[in-house]
Amino acid sequence: MEYPDQDQQPEKYRPYVIPAGDTVIWRYMDFVKYVSMLNNGSLFFTHPDKFSDPFEGAVGYASTEEEYYNTSGSDGSHSAKHNPDLDRVVKRMRKQALEVKRSSTYINCWYENPNESEAMWRLYSTDNYNAIAIKTTCRKLYDSLKKCSDDQRYLSDFKIGQVIYTDYKGWVYHENAFWYKRDSFSHEREVRAIYYPSYFFPEMADDDGLASFNAMLEDRKKPGLHVPVDLSILIEKVVVSPLAAPWLIALVKDVSNKYGLEVEVIESYIAQKPFR
Repeated sequence: MEYPDQDQQPEKYRPYVIPAGDTVIWRYMDFVKYVSMLNNGSLFFTHPDKFSDPFEGAVGYASTEEEYYNTSGSDGSHSAKHNPDLDRVVKRMRKQALEVKRSSTYINCWYENPNESEAMWRLYSTDNYNAIAIKTTCRKLYDSLKKCSDDQRYLSDFKIGQVIYTDYKGWVYHENAFWYKRDSFSHEREVRAIYYPSYFFPEMADDDGLASFNAMLEDRKKPGLHVPVDLSILIEKVVVSPLAAPWLIALVKDVSNKYGLEVEVIESYIAQKPFR
């Protein structure tokens, strides 16, 4: 499984842009979450209901919801109002499609930029004195996720792409909704990996589907899923917060080594002192 070439899939067939493989991305986190990642050997993919942004997975503004459900095309081009029975069927199917998509979507977010960001340190770590940032590339993220395909629990599909920022003046097709965010979030320059569990288990191939359905219900009770990754492939460098004490660098190195991860750990360049 090779990193998807940007021209491999025509843009009209996907809502997001595939970044070049060498695109640099960052993930900012507290030190405790870094230790959890090492301990689990995984990346945490969050269920969209757990994000603070109420527009995660949104199709449009609430003021246009009724109009959306009363049309037979997502662009509103063919009205179903002339047939009340069809109207009810379309509305029910649309609601079900949105719910199913939301139930089986998990997201892992990254910041795209060649350099670290002072703003991201403040935004995405709850304790700036004990925070780190992982530096990697889109290709390394993709390659590290191959490990999940070797786990029978995760016969799945995941995609990596740049978030599209929009004003939601038009509807977003529900299948693509998790690739969109409001344009007021454009400063995040987000690249996200979206994971779609299949909930199919080989040993249950002859099952009536109840086991797989129950597995989905159990996962929905969780805030997210730990997806196995090869951390030695994923992590290019670990940068320690510019506000951290010097001992944190040594601690990050020590903990990383204890988990068998040989990785460069450095102080943030933002911590350098100026002269006047």
